[in-house]
Amino acid sequence: YERNLATVLRAIAESEAVPAVRCHSARPPVDLFRSAGAQAIAVDLGRELPLDDGLPRAWEDGVGLMLASIPIHQDIGSWSDTQLSQQVRTFMSESGFGHVRANVAITPRHGLARVAPETARDVLAACRRVGEIIRDDHPAVTHG
Repeated sequence: YERNLATVLRAIAESEAVPAVRCHSARPPVDLFRSAGAQAIAVDLGRELPLDDGLPRAWEDGVGLMLASIPIHQDIGSWSDTQLSQQVRTFMSESGFGHVRANVAITPRHGLARVAPETARDVLAACRRVGEIIRDDHPAVTHG
């Protein structure tokens, strides 16, 4: 499995795109993805992720994280930023994230292809707001 994944990720990198892996598993094999060449890993925070040091370790090493946490709901625009950001804040706190670099993105839990354009815009706006909240809560450490 790893060899096949490495072949695909290498081909993606050779085409000058970022090799990323999206995993819906409750136990994403982060180390396998990293050793296969993933430069970004997307995980679903919509389920109980067991605390594993693989994800924070990958993040510390500069691997991009896409944290799928924003639900797809018609009325998402009426949700408070506190409601929207709580899951990510809890995950980051429990995982030991002390600061956030640019290699963290907040994403929807599911695809937007089947939702109304207004809902898609509201969901993407919520992703942006939660990303800003997380960066404010966990300011980046600057290295001189």
